[in-house]
Amino acid sequence: MMAVLAGMVLSLSVQAMVPAATAAPSARPTVPLPAPTTAGAATVGPATVSPATVSPVPPVTSPPPPTAVDCTKVKCVALTFDDGPVKNTSHVLDALSARGARATFFVLGIMARKRPGLLRRMIAEGNAVGDHSWNHPLMFGSKATKIRSQFVRTQQVITAATGERPMLVRPPFGQQDKKVRKTLAKLGSPVILWNVDPEDWKVRKADVVIRRVLKATKRNSIVLLHDVWPSTRAAVPAIIDKLQAKGFVLVTVPELLGGSPTPGKVYLHG
Repeated sequence: MMAVLAGMVLSLSVQAMVPAATAAPSARPTVPLPAPTTAGAATVGPATVSPATVSPVPPVTSPPPPTAVDCTKVKCVALTFDDGPVKNTSHVLDALSARGARATFFVLGIMARKRPGLLRRMIAEGNAVGDHSWNHPLMFGSKATKIRSQFVRTQQVITAATGERPMLVRPPFGQQDKKVRKTLAKLGSPVILWNVDPEDWKVRKADVVIRRVLKATKRNSIVLLHDVWPSTRAAVPAIIDKLQAKGFVLVTVPELLGGSPTPGKVYLHG
């Protein structure tokens, strides 16, 4: 029922906001999550995230800066991963690191607070971390205060773990309307959607995911994937290898967009 509702509302939103010639993001069901608690609905404030829920930030030894990439001169693509991190997100990081590739992880606060070490590793290895809300609710029909709370709580978790405030936001289901965009603009966050969706959450077959990504990816594409699914994690090494064989450079979303993305603006591709 959730997937049907999300698909209906997202279809209406995208038709209103995205030109007809642009590939529209598709909806997906939420990943099963722990039951919401009363804390999830609390007003955002300094005590929203308990110090006990987030590991202290250790002294950071800065890694060598990644080689600068100018996506106006090379063929770039941005892989993005939603809904984690989970324990085996480390396998995705292993595949990226071994191949000199980078990606962007749009994490849920309810998941990220359990694995701050993975967030630190993402940043240390040159990847980007974005905000995908606290627990993946529907955005349409929500009050601005609830929308803000969903993203600010997750920002707090990411900042506590990494020492860096996330700039990028991806609303759950890709749902964005005037209220969502205005709220995120006030937080200084651009809205990052996608133009390649292999529907890995639905098909759950690595070979199909690989084939769909390779068929749809163009220069400056933003690819939607989900590191929570074993089939997607299994597909990642081949996706990277085959895209690199085609001459693509795998970069983060900030690298793909270049400069400073506009807060509140919707981006489907570079």
